[in-house]
Amino acid sequence: TQTCVYVYVYVYIYFFFFLKKKGNVEFWSEATTTLRVSDGVLIVVDCVQGIRMQTETLLRQAISERVRPVLFLNKLDCVFSELHSSLEDCYQICANIIEAVNVICQTYEDQNLGNIEVQKKNGHGKVLPHTERVAFGSGLQGWGFTLRDFSRLYASKFGLPTKKMLNMLWGDHYWDPLAKKWVTQNSGMYTSYFRLMNKKKKM
Repeated sequence: TQTCVYVYVYVYIYFFFFLKKKGNVEFWSEATTTLRVSDGVLIVVDCVQGIRMQTETLLRQAISERVRPVLFLNKLDCVFSELHSSLEDCYQICANIIEAVNVICQTYEDQNLGNIEVQKKNGHGKVLPHTERVAFGSGLQGWGFTLRDFSRLYASKFGLPTKKMLNMLWGDHYWDPLAKKWVTQNSGMYTSYFRLMNKKKKM
């Protein structure tokens, strides 16, 4: 099914086309038509179910139409309420989904689009959080955030510049609450990003 809404922000009007696969044989022709008049595509992935075949097909179609993707990891609340995952497991679930989307982007890469990975890496394979196009949240509960949101929130608390704080929120960076410093070896502590998300934990 296809739905169109518009959002008025200051002096700009943004049109959003919502596409949902429900077995309609005309879905892919509708998707192609919509992509050709779109400036970008927001790929919504269920954190519990992960990447599905339809998701990969739609992403491939978007790349063929030279539309840059942005990834939204939905139902993050269900990772805890349904799967009862630990914070580290939650991080791994999100990291695996992001990596799977990146693999699809690399497989169907279009040189005219340049690097369209939703989470870029440097030449040594290190993730560059400040370049990513990924958001996390819950559509049902109506909340969402990005790494950048948390970096702005915690930069002053840790006494770090926002960009450096952003780099600490993903990958092999862990906060040692006893030594009061960031470390790169995990001694049983959670990955920093999801430790910061857990308001019950004191840092």
